[in-house]
Amino acid sequence: MWRYEEIWDGMQAIVADERLRLFDLDLPGRSGGNLRVFICGQQPGQSVTLDDCARVSRRLDVWLEGHLGLEANYTLEVSSPGINRRLRRREHFSEAVGERVKLVVKGGDTNDVVIGKLSAFESDMVQLEAETDNGVGERSSLAEQTRTIEFSKIAQANVEFVFGDV
Repeated sequence: MWRYEEIWDGMQAIVADERLRLFDLDLPGRSGGNLRVFICGQQPGQSVTLDDCARVSRRLDVWLEGHLGLEANYTLEVSSPGINRRLRRREHFSEAVGERVKLVVKGGDTNDVVIGKLSAFESDMVQLEAETDNGVGERSSLAEQTRTIEFSKIAQANVEFVFGDV
């Protein structure tokens, strides 16, 4: 029932018609759940209002009703991605260059958590000025090291916004 690319393409057209951009999408499970749609402005710094979310939600609801029919069991949620937004698609990483991020990198038996400034994203490689642990469980930016990580090795990623950095 839920075909990601088909849903993405249909929603992307509707959101673009509202002069916004589809940022991300979480599909519900087979038995139902939440269909989460994250929208943002087309231009950097363009905010999304509650009215924008409501307007997009109404249009997506009509489209989904016609596209999926009445058998679909889900709750539609439309919001902005937030300041600690998830980075999942390649364009998310390109747009986040210069921001502090938290990556969970797939390893052998365990995953590695890396925090630092995303310095580049090219050719499916993420370059990060990683903060190092100072030995007492605190992160220090005084001893940064450049790490290059394959995009395919990233299990999870988020912008790691720090309010004191404003």
